[in-house]
Amino acid sequence: NPANHDADNTQNTSQLNSVQGSARATQQENGASSYSPNKVFWWEDEAKATWALVVVGALGTVAAIWTLVTIRKQTIALMDADHALVVIMWTDYAHVDPSKPNTLSHCFQWDVRNAGKSPAFIQTINSRLLVVNRLEDLPRTPGYRSAPREMSHKMEPLVPGKEFGRFYASVESPIPYASLEADLKQQKCFLYAYGFVRYLDIHRRKHETRFGLVYDPVGDRDPWKLAGPRQYNRYT
Repeated sequence: NPANHDADNTQNTSQLNSVQGSARATQQENGASSYSPNKVFWWEDEAKATWALVVVGALGTVAAIWTLVTIRKQTIALMDADHALVVIMWTDYAHVDPSKPNTLSHCFQWDVRNAGKSPAFIQTINSRLLVVNRLEDLPRTPGYRSAPREMSHKMEPLVPGKEFGRFYASVESPIPYASLEADLKQQKCFLYAYGFVRYLDIHRRKHETRFGLVYDPVGDRDPWKLAGPRQYNRYT
C-alpha cells in the first residue's frame, strides 16, 4: 500500500534524524570535536613559532661552542704529546770555580738537557749560589742580582736527548773557603743554588724550568738535593 510505505519512510527518516541529533548533542557535552575551522595550531601561532626558532638557534650555538672547545682541547693534547722538556743537570763536585783557577772555591755547575720529544729553543738562563742559615730564610720568590743571560743567538735548537752547558754560579759570600767548608760540614749553614732556564717549544710557546737545591756534603753520594719554597722548583 503506497500510503503505508510513505508513512514508514517518514517514520524512519524521523528516527534517523533523532539518532543523529542525539549523537551531536553527546559530542558537544563531552567536548569532543574532530576539527574546528577556527582552531590555531602552535606552528601557526607567530609568537610561538618565533620562540621555537630561538630555542633551536640557541641549541645550535651551544653545540657549536662545545665543538670548538673540544677541538681546542684535542689540539692542545696533540701539541703536548710531543712537547720539549728542559731539565737541569748538575755536577756533584762543588769545590772548583772556573772563574777562579788554581784555587778551591765553592761553585755550582750545571747544564740543561732536553728530556722531551721535540726540539727546544733556549732563550735565557740565570743562577745564584747563596749561603743561608736556614731554608726558611729564603724569600718566597727567587730574586737575582744580574739580568738573565741571553742564549737565543748562541746555540742551535736543543734536540731531544742532548745536553748543553756548562754554566756556573760562584758562591756569594766573603767567608774563606776552608772556614765555609767547616761550617757546612757542621751544618751551621747551607749552600743553596737556584736558577732558571726559559725556552720555546716548536709551537713557539714559552716555558720555564726553575730549580732550587741545597748542598749537603754529609750522607748521600749526591750532595745536591731539591729543596726550598715551591716557587723555586717548578715547570711551566
